[in-house]
Amino acid sequence: MTKKLHIFVVSLLSSYFVFAQNSTTSIQEKTEVQVAICESESIVREKLGTDRWKLKRQLQTRLVDTSELELYNSGLVFRIRINTEKDKVEVALKKKVADDYRSERYSAQLDCEFDQHQQQRKRTCKMSYEITLHQWQSVLNEEHPLELLSPSQLGWLQELNYILPNGLRMTDEISGPSYTQKTPQYEKMLDMTTDRRGIEYIEISAKVPTDLINTVEADLLKELNEKNIQICDREMSRLTYRKLTSFFGF
Repeated sequence: MTKKLHIFVVSLLSSYFVFAQNSTTSIQEKTEVQVAICESESIVREKLGTDRWKLKRQLQTRLVDTSELELYNSGLVFRIRINTEKDKVEVALKKKVADDYRSERYSAQLDCEFDQHQQQRKRTCKMSYEITLHQWQSVLNEEHPLELLSPSQLGWLQELNYILPNGLRMTDEISGPSYTQKTPQYEKMLDMTTDRRGIEYIEISAKVPTDLINTVEADLLKELNEKNIQICDREMSRLTYRKLTSFFGF
């Protein structure tokens, strides 16, 4: 049976802003270029030759939201990323914020960036920490996702005047491999994930200095076109919503 593909990212340009612990803001300009692929995993593996890529990690991710996707609709992502090899679980909150936002208490714990999707630009800040697999399993058995949040994460949400809704639940595991391949100028990453319905999400990306944005994007698109790999060109927000509803089994 042919698997149905819902791919959501077309192109992402991100300028990263890293905040120091003092009042001075240190700016590091980087750009992440991402291109979504609308092909099956088997076709991508064959055409890109993933046997020549380095396996970086096996992705295991779960998301937390309500059945109405209240977090996503308010600009918040609650994500858990599991690394069984290193006995680590990353618990992350990522929130859309104002362009001039600066936390009064938590700047040292935040990674903030500007994301640009074609003509749409937004700023997000992320706060994350790690727990062990044993701690993760304890929370998983109790099915209480709010217990995963650290005091700092809860404090940050309070500072933002953000009230978490009732009815939060976790998606089933979204899993798949992540590959890397180095070029003389940058490193490419290929992520392949599959949800519980067997729907695949594939993207190729690269984090590069800002002055290489156009060159790298052109390189990625040229490589995919030369290898006759179909590139997604749908409107991003609609595909993001479809992806999330699929993950939550709606």
